[in-house]
Amino acid sequence: MNELIMQLNFPFCFKHCSFCPQSVCKYSPQMMRTYTEAMVREIQSAAADMDDCEVTAVSIEGGSPVLAEPSGLQKVLRALRKNFHLAEDVQISLQTMPGDYSRALMQKLPDCGVNHWIFGVQTADLNEHLLLERPYSYEALSMVDVALKTFDVHNRSFELLYGIPGQTEHTWEHSLLSVLSYEPEHLTLYPLHLCRGTSLYRRWQEEHLTVCTAQEKTAFYQQAKTRLAELGYRQYTIYDFAKPGCENQFRVRELNGTERLGIGYKAESYLDGVSYKNGHSLQQYLDHSDDLSVIANQVARLDDESLMYKEMHSALISLAGIDLSVLREKYGEVLAEKAREALQQMEMKNDICQHEGKWLLTDTGVTEFT
Repeated sequence: MNELIMQLNFPFCFKHCSFCPQSVCKYSPQMMRTYTEAMVREIQSAAADMDDCEVTAVSIEGGSPVLAEPSGLQKVLRALRKNFHLAEDVQISLQTMPGDYSRALMQKLPDCGVNHWIFGVQTADLNEHLLLERPYSYEALSMVDVALKTFDVHNRSFELLYGIPGQTEHTWEHSLLSVLSYEPEHLTLYPLHLCRGTSLYRRWQEEHLTVCTAQEKTAFYQQAKTRLAELGYRQYTIYDFAKPGCENQFRVRELNGTERLGIGYKAESYLDGVSYKNGHSLQQYLDHSDDLSVIANQVARLDDESLMYKEMHSALISLAGIDLSVLREKYGEVLAEKAREALQQMEMKNDICQHEGKWLLTDTGVTEFT
């Protein structure tokens, strides 16, 4: 059987965070119920061409997936199990944030196979929380503790941001220690990039916010990397740290080039060298989710140069490094020369270095990588 990973996309948010560059859809309970029904129809339609595939990892993401009622998520996951062949050890990850927990959510979803919980905390500092305009009250952070103790949640991952405007070594240490107090199996640490079009970017322009320098972000990253190594976490991507055997399998397999099927509006697929994105509009998706020829309407077959850069991007994120001799053998001399020029430009900015015949990101390069 061919291996397949799946992305279930819920592009709805109750409130748009100030740093987030994604476009999101306006949430309403009725819209979410309509949307989950559309996802079930798409799953049924997509499965018709996937008889020879085994799903090894599923990522339920957004937006905020848990804006869907637990019964709606349950319906989608049951449709997934009914129509696709899921591996016995399939990892099903769900993105959540403080304030999202309910007894129904924490009881129903494990019964449907959710076995990896991702907590999008981002910061445990009040001022940073307010600056990021997180869509929950700061006091809701205490609900993480309540949920973990009440429902005995295992295989937990926490997300944090570093490089937040005004962040200091003290506030970063506080956030890091706060999530480590839960003894999570996994952590993801993202450097914050000011993205044009976000409200945080506008505030930076209008109010002259003090942004972290590349040197400060690198120091935050090194501080966390050292502490996590001491605690037994293994770094397996530039963002991810895990206890042995607790890696995010969707991430690992995606970086290794496993084919991906996206379900939902704005979900992205990569199948047989072709990338797809679902829908030019939410209404089009809702009306035609059972017709993949209509909703998967942003289609591009990657040429050799695009495939090469995609491979290079994954090699840097996964810490595997880029071997130019392998690229030359696979893509030819002309494209390998383009790759070398791109790497040399990164090297001039101290974002990359050579080690044992491979090009690897430096710590500075990690914090600046997009």
